[in-house]
Amino acid sequence: FRPLRGTMSSTACGAFVDNGGYYGPFVDAEDWYSPLPQRTLGEYQKDTQLKNLMRLLNTKVVEMGVEDAARALLPASRGPFLEGLDTCLAPSPSPGGAAGAEQAPVFVV
Repeated sequence: FRPLRGTMSSTACGAFVDNGGYYGPFVDAEDWYSPLPQRTLGEYQKDTQLKNLMRLLNTKVVEMGVEDAARALLPASRGPFLEGLDTCLAPSPSPGGAAGAEQAPVFVV
């Protein structure tokens, strides 16, 4: 499942830090957020370190490494977690439906 959520941007992560740890609806709307209280030197340093870490984690090489690890590890480990989560039920004939008409399967989650 890959919903269309637009292009990834580390700018959103920077906006998250700059807005006091809140993901907002707009990356490029400076006037949307209320002004924050003045940060202390320690808070500024912590925020700068967090932005640098997010910038590092937002690189293609890290993304590819995580995807490769997930492809290698998840197939073997997901079986026990997924057993019994959903059941495929046989389609039942609908009233007035054409005999032999194909019906979509029903999934119960």
